[in-house]
Order: sequence, then structure tokens, then C-alpha cells
Amino acid sequence: MIDQMPDAEKPAAVRIPARNQRQAMDWSLVLASQSIPARLEAVGEETYWLEVAEGDAAKTHAALNLFQAENRRWRWQRRIPTTPLIFHWGSLVWVAVILVLHVITSRDLALYDAGIMNAASVRLGEWWRPITAVTLHADTAHLTANAMSGFLFLGIAMGYWGAGIGLLAALLAGVAGNFAGWAVYKETARIVGASGMIMGAIGLLAVAPMPVGSLRRLPLQVLLRGLTPALFLFVLMGFGPGTDWIGHTAGFVAGMLFGLFLNPLRRRAALRAKLSQPAMIVAVTLFAAAWIALARH
Repeated sequence: MIDQMPDAEKPAAVRIPARNQRQAMDWSLVLASQSIPARLEAVGEETYWLEVAEGDAAKTHAALNLFQAENRRWRWQRRIPTTPLIFHWGSLVWVAVILVLHVITSRDLALYDAGIMNAASVRLGEWWRPITAVTLHADTAHLTANAMSGFLFLGIAMGYWGAGIGLLAALLAGVAGNFAGWAVYKETARIVGASGMIMGAIGLLAVAPMPVGSLRRLPLQVLLRGLTPALFLFVLMGFGPGTDWIGHTAGFVAGMLFGLFLNPLRRRAALRAKLSQPAMIVAVTLFAAAWIALARH
């Protein structure tokens, strides 16, 4: 448990002692991610304190203890230096999965054809295609680009929202992108690739800096802080030559909508941690069910 010590000179504040400077910096970033104002103070060469308002003491106590508990259980999570963001190395598992599937489907073109997003086949009841298409790629260059960008942005989304929540939301955003392509291209749609899912992860991060609660009278600087870099990435990555801009746009917008829906969870770290595991189970189940259905077909 985190010990708390009241400040004798400032009765409205609470000081939290840290073991060293690194721990104090980590804790200050944790509090920043939860929108809890804190002041870092050095007392001597080896003593550091975090000072928070007395009204935020309970939230601070819960957030720091959850952070320590999660880092004892999950060595996959690493904080990105100088930012309040956490990177989740679980995205590396996702990269390994799409690499293995690419090798398998490259040797079995019939399996590849049965997994891509084919509008006519979906109309005939092959429901798995919008999901399996997210994990398939046309060639090595396509795979490499998506693996590299997905590793980064999916890892940040999983770290920020929780591994299971971030993965499931990004996957559903990619599926939404495939359905958008189906709606626009009609019977000619033959869509493949994880780009829509990656755009969904970027959309999730676009709304991350927005304040918790009502979005009315949202300060312009807060709005632009997340949307500006996200929109830049979206345009840079989503509108290249030969890309499926319809699916990319739908995936990005779906990711933003999921982020707005998940917004209340940002200050409820304990609830977010509880929901992350069931969300991971749902994501893995969807993926496994789709590929089992494809294999049986």
C-alpha cells in the first residue's frame, strides 16, 4: 500500500513519499494520466515527495496502488518516457500472429481467398470474412508496413485503455472499416489488411486527451492536442496510393467513437482493469471463432 503523510504547513495537501527519483517520476506520470494534479518535490538528494490536494488523496492512493499491482503482474507494460502513456508489448503477439498467418496463407491460396473480405461471399453467409480479412495481407510489403505501424499504435492503445479493451476496440474498428468498404464497393469489394484496425487504434488515441465527462464547451486547445497529431497520421497513412481510404476512414472514425464511449473509464482505473480481461477474452474468441469457421469451410 502507498503510505500517505499530511503536510503540517499545508493541511489541505497530502505528501506521498517515493523511494527514489525514478519512482517519483513514474508516479507523477500515473497521476497525470488520471488528470490528478500533483507537484513533485525533492527534499535532499535522495528524498522525493508527490504533493496532491487532500480531496484527491483517495483517488491518488487507488491509482498508485493499482499501478504497482499491475506492474508486478504485467511485465509487458512499460511507461513511455516523458509522457503519461504506457506501451503494452502485447502488440508484439499480434504482430507474430499476422506474420504466421501470412506464411500459412502464402502457401495455401485457397485459404487466403476464403479469408479476405469478399462482398458477394459475405452476402452468402460467410460471416467470418470481415474478421479474418483484418489479419491477412496481399504481400510482404503490405504486411511489413502494417506490422510496424500496428506494433506501435496498437501497443499504445492497449497500454492506455487496457490490453483487452484496446485490442477489442481496435479489432471492431477494423471490422467496421471492412463493412464500410462492403457498403461502398458493393459486389466488387475484395478487401484485405490490418490498416483499418490500425486506423482504429489511432482513432482511440485521438480522443484520449479529452477531459472526462461532458464534451460540451470543450476547450479548443484540449481538442487539438489529441486530434491534430492523430489527423496528421490518419492522412499520412490512410490516403496513400492504392490504399482503401474508405475502410481507413471508417476504422478511424469507429476508433474515435469507441474512445468517446470509453471516456468515462479513464478515471476509473480499477473498473478498467476488471473489464480488460473479459474484453481480451471476447477479442480472442471472435478471432478464433472466425478462423475455425474459415477452416471448416
